[in-house]
Amino acid sequence: MLDFKTLARRLLYPPVWLILLLAVISTAALITVFTGGLEQSPVAYVAYVLSAYALTVLCLFVVQTLPAKLASAKQRVYAHPVGYQYLTNVGYKVRISLYITLGINLFYAIIKLILGIWYSSPWTVFVAIYYMLLAVLRFLLLRYLRGDKNNSEVNLTAEFRWYRIVGWLMLLINLTLSGMVLHMMGDLADPISNEILVIASAAYTFYAVTMSVVDVIRYRRYQSPVISAAKAIRFTAALISLLSLEISMLLQYSTDIVLSRWMTALTGAAVCAVVVATSVYMIVHATKEIKKRK
Repeated sequence: MLDFKTLARRLLYPPVWLILLLAVISTAALITVFTGGLEQSPVAYVAYVLSAYALTVLCLFVVQTLPAKLASAKQRVYAHPVGYQYLTNVGYKVRISLYITLGINLFYAIIKLILGIWYSSPWTVFVAIYYMLLAVLRFLLLRYLRGDKNNSEVNLTAEFRWYRIVGWLMLLINLTLSGMVLHMMGDLADPISNEILVIASAAYTFYAVTMSVVDVIRYRRYQSPVISAAKAIRFTAALISLLSLEISMLLQYSTDIVLSRWMTALTGAAVCAVVVATSVYMIVHATKEIKKRK
């Protein structure tokens, strides 16, 4: 006869094939409930319980197996020369990160540009152009970021010069952002605003904000102007994503035009102010550091 602990363990840690089967069955059951209008039927409660159980055992499986899998994967990455360089060389890691974000931002900007032109949406076209300009800044950093960095005064001076250039360019780009926010205050309309695009925008915003926070935490120990410039660009992109998401949500869900315009104005002004403050700090800080090294 099974004791309670053994029974509980078998229930909470079933075989992998059973976990997958539960996931498929519970997903199909929920789809049937929601598409068939069965939310108040007994079938719905069975589907809810089954899906809750499937989610629980799946989470427990991930928590139990993920650390060992990650450790094993990290060892295999360390064994490869490219993987070892990525894990141990900060400059190389930042360069790879810039390549990845450059590709993702360009893809997102191209989709935005196509949609904006197709539906004659000035705001969508502007967001696409803004992301393309930020992609240009990332490209400039990629040209001057070296994998094997040293701490010589010559390299630091060169990095601070590019740090200052990025600050000036961000300041100039912000002028277009200010103008577009003023335009949206007067004409808060977007012909391609719909719920699907709002969800897609929310997903990208979540990615942008999350990666911006991860960058701040991951690279806070490294006193590299180029890395700081890359973080500033990603932070700016995250702010623009938040502003764009707010405008999309207001257009889709709000019926109070006056309130929507005020919220757009306040959020837009806050974003512009933060970008200006960041740019000015970059310019002033870089100028002081360059003068120290002359």
